[in-house]
Amino acid sequence: MVLDDRTLVRLREPGELLPHTSAIGYFGLIQIRALLIHAKDDTFIPFPNYEGAAVRSNPRIQVVATEHGGRLEFLARQPHRLWADHAIMYWITSRS
Repeated sequence: MVLDDRTLVRLREPGELLPHTSAIGYFGLIQIRALLIHAKDDTFIPFPNYEGAAVRSNPRIQVVATEHGGRLEFLARQPHRLWADHAIMYWITSRS
């Protein structure tokens, strides 16, 4: 599969893109506290990537996972629609 004539990586299967573009290989290099917010129903980046050893082996990384949110995980249906802002502020103040 070729996305267009400018694609740097030639793909045989759609699932081959993630290993070439993912930041997972860099998670072990994170030296400061990091918060990863991800929706489990994200259709572009599978949530199991955040359950693997690359994330779990780094004690500086904390994952906040929601059941729903997809690609727009920061939008909610109820008041406080930008819920990720609140989650980030809670994480910062609770760790100080």
